[in-house]
Amino acid sequence: MWEDKIDQLRIAGATYCLTGDFVSGDRDAVDMMLRCLGATTSTSVNRSVDYLVIGTLASHDWLYTSHGRKIEKALHLKREGSPIAVITERTLLKHTRQLTNPV
Repeated sequence: MWEDKIDQLRIAGATYCLTGDFVSGDRDAVDMMLRCLGATTSTSVNRSVDYLVIGTLASHDWLYTSHGRKIEKALHLKREGSPIAVITERTLLKHTRQLTNPV
């Protein structure tokens, strides 16, 4: 699945929006995890959102068919110069595990 490439994910102080279905838990559980780590969450994509997280169970065909509304909005904002990053659940989990289980 396509996503923006990021080296570091800012969690504390960042605003996240979630879309799709998540294998790591329902959307409320992922939302709560982010808030416990200091993030803010939004139910809609707007200019204040830093990251749109696409759940692993979202359709892999979204890029080639009609986009989900949140993904469409994020891509529109990116074209207008917004720094919003579109990432997958896998990327989110990789970075949050680094925070909670440092090596």
